[in-house]
Amino acid sequence: MSEPQKDATPQTPSERAEARTIFWRGFVQMLPGTTGSFSTGLICGAAAIAAGMSSLSSMAIATFGFAGTAQLVVVQLATTGSTLVVIALAGLIVNLRYAMFSLSMSRYLTHMNRRQRFIAAFFLTDPAYALSVARFTQHPDESPRIRYEYYMGATLAMGIGWFAGTGLGTALGAAMPASWQVEFCVPLTFLAMVAATVRDRATVVAAVVGGIVSLLAVGFPYRGGLLVASVAGIAAGYVVESWQRR
Repeated sequence: MSEPQKDATPQTPSERAEARTIFWRGFVQMLPGTTGSFSTGLICGAAAIAAGMSSLSSMAIATFGFAGTAQLVVVQLATTGSTLVVIALAGLIVNLRYAMFSLSMSRYLTHMNRRQRFIAAFFLTDPAYALSVARFTQHPDESPRIRYEYYMGATLAMGIGWFAGTGLGTALGAAMPASWQVEFCVPLTFLAMVAATVRDRATVVAAVVGGIVSLLAVGFPYRGGLLVASVAGIAAGYVVESWQRR
């Protein structure tokens, strides 16, 4: 017989009280990071409206996607007339880093049932991951149940910032005249993201190669130039990083 599925939910009154305390501790400690999710959501909401989406569509993609960078990619490709397949693949490539995050988190968030695993994976964000893993390494003796509560508290804070920003951006975008051309916020935001992440030789090479290939591949059918450029940039960065480690 298979082993019964374990559950990370606190069972006793003392465990539930401790879980609530840790949950709100994660929430409070994540609050400074919500400024980033709020501002990203603000831009995403306004850009979605500028791209011709309805308010309902803007909030729907924010809810079911829950990924700021991927949403910016989707909006940008949608405005250029890319096919659904290209848009989906681009969003998948952008979010591949979460597979590595999930593998890292799986060492700490054990004893979860399927519902808890789905929730933890769906709402995984960069700041919540970084904050949670930092705490988990500093408190190696904490139980998986406590770790899960802390992580979910941090996730709630990020979610509030994200949905509040997206809602406000959607409302403002719907009220802005078309002459303001809010869609230019999307490429400007990407430029800011790239500038913030280019910190060593490998990322410089990846950014340069990806940029050059994207220009050369601008005429590819089905707007597939972005996918080709992404793969080329990642490969170039990997080669440089591997060479540096030798």
